[in-house]
Amino acid sequence: MGTLDSILADTGNEFGLSGSKATALLSGLLSMMNDSPGGFRAFLDRLCKAGLNDMVSSWVRGISPRPISSSTLEKAIGRDHVEKIAARAGVSISAASSVLAYMLPATVERLTPGGIIPVRLPSEVLSYGNSATAAVAASARHAVYATHKTVKRVGAPPGLWPLIFLVVMALLGYWYWSSRHHAKASSTGGQQALSFAPPNAPPTYLLLHGSPV
Repeated sequence: MGTLDSILADTGNEFGLSGSKATALLSGLLSMMNDSPGGFRAFLDRLCKAGLNDMVSSWVRGISPRPISSSTLEKAIGRDHVEKIAARAGVSISAASSVLAYMLPATVERLTPGGIIPVRLPSEVLSYGNSATAAVAASARHAVYATHKTVKRVGAPPGLWPLIFLVVMALLGYWYWSSRHHAKASSTGGQQALSFAPPNAPPTYLLLHGSPV
């Protein structure tokens, strides 16, 4: 399954959101992370400078990720960003704040495997973007994940398994084609990761070396 599919499914279940709205909110969050001056690393550094050092550290290290409240999120990233994401997703500002606060810790944890903060977000993550193809691909992955969870929870009559299998394989096939097409179109070189802390490094550099932020 895709890197962030479980976050989409869990968010939909938690807040009663449709797959399209959950995807739109996650897309807005990822765009904000990636499009910030300095990229994803600078976005995390901004949170650290807003006084969320301990929270960010727990997310990056994946050790008991600490939750963040919607009000704290708004103060850290700015209410104007939340308003823009809410408008694109077609939800209220308060709903967007709550959902983004719910998504943020798990999203950062997934994007920093092994505590390494990537310089660029991987193409699989960027496929959750705003283009029509990417949105359909993300929705397809979400549908596959949700189907898998539902089948495991309630089971299914034996006669339905061939149909379920065909639907899931079709969705996976579309996602594979879409992700490869997107990666080929947007690729500008291999992903890099931070490996050392330069002098006067901002807080997020220190997360890579296991020392307190």
